[in-house]
Amino acid sequence: DGKVYVGYVACGKDMTLYAGNSTSDVPLIYSGDGTNEHGYILAVIDGNNVTKKVFHSVATDNSNILNTIDHMVFKNDKLYLVGTFNQALPFDINISYAGGCDTYATCLNATTLEKEWAVTSNFEEGDVNHSAENVSGVVIANDGAINIYGWVENTSDHSVTSALNHTVAAGTPTQMEKE
Repeated sequence: DGKVYVGYVACGKDMTLYAGNSTSDVPLIYSGDGTNEHGYILAVIDGNNVTKKVFHSVATDNSNILNTIDHMVFKNDKLYLVGTFNQALPFDINISYAGGCDTYATCLNATTLEKEWAVTSNFEEGDVNHSAENVSGVVIANDGAINIYGWVENTSDHSVTSALNHTVAAGTPTQMEKE
């Protein structure tokens, strides 16, 4: 569609998004004592026109390395994001994670960046300090159904403890299924 879509997870203070010919402040909670917000920042760049959206979470002392946007796919005027999180899900802060972290999938309107839906694995992979889900691949069908692939690892020695294969139904899903 000729546009550039940008997405990243950030933690810090006094941040600025530079896109096209414009700049925009990105306000996030940053206490300096280890309690910080990990915001998911998205932008659609169409020439000099920039649409920015920050999805805020709650401030925690969790490590931000498990808060990711692993895949971003534009399809049928939708922007799909798949990754992991270990805080309240920024796309729906009423959803929390189980175990070390969870996989999420969310669908946004590609023009406005407004959330259409968000689901998570809610998979209890083990001890929060020693286990993590990792997303390595995603397939999105023409109807919007999603297959997510990855693994669970022991974060102490990075050994793989199990495979991940999640599916998200087409339409407006309310949950993610583990296969």
